[in-house]
Amino acid sequence: MTTYVELGALIVALFLLYLLMRFLKNPSHILANSILGIIAFLILDLFGFGIPINIISVGIVAIGGLTGLLLIIILHILGIGF
Repeated sequence: MTTYVELGALIVALFLLYLLMRFLKNPSHILANSILGIIAFLILDLFGFGIPINIISVGIVAIGGLTGLLLIIILHILGIGF
């Protein structure tokens, strides 16, 4: 008998597999998103937003692109990290 946790994990895994296949069809989209995220991150630093540039924050932005930058901004505003 499967539990709700296992069923939820299966649904999340299938969704992540779908997203992975969707992004791998066009790798230039991932590259452009990462470059735009890093450029936006540097622009925020120029205007003195206060997020420190270190290996972790740059790594999150490089992998997540604009979404990763949004995550770092939210964490910075909430005072949880960065």
